[in-house]
Amino acid sequence: MLSFEQGKKTSIVYTTPPSTIICQNKYMN
Repeated sequence: MLSFEQGKKTSIVYTTPPSTIICQNKYMN
């Protein structure tokens, strides 16, 4: 599992709605 800081960086990289949903789903699991 990635660190929370990396998660925030990834969230910034993926700004499109579909990618954001996938990103959030990844970190919620």
